[in-house]
Amino acid sequence: KHWGNVSGGTPEFLLAEMRRLNNDLRAKPGDPIKGKVVFTANCAQCHQIFGEGNAVGPELTQANRMDTEYMLGSMVNPNMVVRKEYVQFAVETKDGGYYNGLISERSPGSVTLLNANSVKTTIATGDIETIEEAGLSLMPEGILTPLSPDDVRDLFAYLQLKEAPAKN
Repeated sequence: KHWGNVSGGTPEFLLAEMRRLNNDLRAKPGDPIKGKVVFTANCAQCHQIFGEGNAVGPELTQANRMDTEYMLGSMVNPNMVVRKEYVQFAVETKDGGYYNGLISERSPGSVTLLNANSVKTTIATGDIETIEEAGLSLMPEGILTPLSPDDVRDLFAYLQLKEAPAKN
């Protein structure tokens, strides 16, 4: 109603992006130590791996991290498959406020949303005009776009480590 239709890139664009990134990943190995820095700067706001990061999105330590195609697909098109516990909701309040996030708590008297910045907002049920499932992930599309090919390789090298790197 307020934002119009929200949709990702065309299937052709997404496929081309996957191919480009796959080619970048195959060009040479990445550095997992540098990849941890890339993860911390770009992913740890919402995801945890090896006990580090925030628990807004899925925890990645036990995820299907060794499947490069799966990981790339999840990053290039985060809205393709969104598990129900990570579906974003849009709330409009009676005073015209707009909020979005995951429902982290719900009671007869209130709804608490958790946004991508790990900020919780509790809204009294009586103040809600509408609450709708957005059907979208909190993870933004194009998360890899600002990264250089080396950064992407380093990130994947870190994400695909079998165990946490030794702490210095």
